Amino acid sequence: MNKKGSSILMAIFEILAVILVILITFSVATEFAGSTNTQKTFYAEDMRMMINTLVGTPGDASIEYPKDITGYTFLLTSDEIVVLEDQDEGTDPFPVRRYMSLPFEHSASGSVKDTGTLCIKKQNKIVTIKPCQ
Repeated sequence: MNKKGSSILMAIFEILAVILVILITFSVATEFAGSTNTQKTFYAEDMRMMINTLVGTPGDASIEYPKDITGYTFLLTSDEIVVLEDQDEGTDPFPVRRYMSLPFEHSASGSVKDTGTLCIKKQNKIVTIKPCQ
């Protein structure tokens, strides 16, 4: 084989390899973005940021979570937020936990199971979560 033919063949092989790598990367990214574990992580981070905002707000306040949370369970303690996917059989084997640190004399508690809405309320120094009414 001559040098020109082998260089063209090598260029075609390199282009095909790059296209294959790009396709694999997009396929993995799409699957990751749509996974329930990613959704649980987003929900837990949103909750943590909302609670931090409420704690820093003077007086009493309330926030309604803007997304539909059907299919998930939220557990709140003074130390952590746990998000679980509701399943027909057993419990979620991969709960997402986000740890938080509340200021002195503040506390947090509550749980919400498979409702479409979620409200976070701060009264005095107590933060609670419950279904919105």
